[in-house]
Amino acid sequence: MIFLEPPFDFLHGKLVGRRWSSLHRGARKAREDFLKHLDQLFQEKNEGQFRLLNIVQGAEPYTVKSKLRAIVDHFGLKWESDMELIFNVWKRFRNPVIHYGKYASRSEDEIKATTIAESQIAGGINILSLKLFGYSGYMQSSVFEDAFRQV
Repeated sequence: MIFLEPPFDFLHGKLVGRRWSSLHRGARKAREDFLKHLDQLFQEKNEGQFRLLNIVQGAEPYTVKSKLRAIVDHFGLKWESDMELIFNVWKRFRNPVIHYGKYASRSEDEIKATTIAESQIAGGINILSLKLFGYSGYMQSSVFEDAFRQV
């Protein structure tokens, strides 16, 4: 399965992140303050409190969707009915494939759906890469569907 988080993190940081830096700093400060408060509140931590602390500690200022949306806007691409569809495919297929990825026990239809989803996601990453390089023109957006599009 294709991981979107690393390319999104990279592109967001390089292209968009500078404009959002004050929001980023503010969100990180709020998280640190909240963790201090929780630490004081939970003097004797139980398993549930440790879980909550770990969730807050791992919280990022931006979601994957907000990062992608900012990148799409930066490149002047269409979100609704376009890049949002690629995001939704990624969101639908990511966890089952990554966390429950037993291909041997899947039906032929499930394997076909996963392969097409991976092709669409790869096409989305290619769209962003091509825009990063300044390309505009036709490109193959999904190899397994033989789909082409203008970027």
